[in-house]
This record gives sequence, C-alpha cells and structure tokens, in this order.
Amino acid sequence: MKNIAVVILNYNTFDDTVICVDSIKKFTKRVPYKIFIVDNASPDKSGDQLSAKYEDDSDVVVLKSQLNKGFSGGNNVGIRAALKEGYEYVYLLNSDIILENDAFAQM
Repeated sequence: MKNIAVVILNYNTFDDTVICVDSIKKFTKRVPYKIFIVDNASPDKSGDQLSAKYEDDSDVVVLKSQLNKGFSGGNNVGIRAALKEGYEYVYLLNSDIILENDAFAQM
C-alpha cells in the first residue's frame, strides 16, 4: 500500500496552490507521497495553469472538475482518486497552507 496522499482544493488560487505544493516538496522527505490538486471549476482558468505547470511532475496530479462541487464535494474528488491508487493516508490541505517542517512524517 502506498503511504501519503495530499489533496489540495483549488478555486481561483493558482499562486497559493503553487506555494503550498512547493512547501510540501521542500519539507516532505521521509515518507512517500503524491499530491492531488483538485480544481473546483475555477472560472479564472487556474486549473488549466496548474495542469500545465505540473504536467511533467510525477508527484502531482491535477484533477479538474467541470462543476464546482463545494468544499466537501471537491475534496471527495481527490480522496476517491487517492484511494483508487491505493494510498493509506489522505491529508486535506487548503491551498493557503504552507508547511514549515516535515509534518507528514511526524504524524
């Protein structure tokens, strides 16, 4: 079983989401992880921007919802994708979270 999936819900927050992803990549070193960014039908096209930015990054998957499913519905898109890939733990982060240490290994 794979270890950690991180689900980040994006809605018009391209810059915040990139900073969040960067902080995960900077500090998460001791546990295997994959980041699932769920774009919740952002009208500003930030979902397309995120898809382009991370298209060659095997640690990041961008899932684009055609409908805004709200906070819980958007997170459920990411949770389902993570469980389908066999992840054991799923962490939900708001796009404005910035890690300051290897929090996932500590948990």
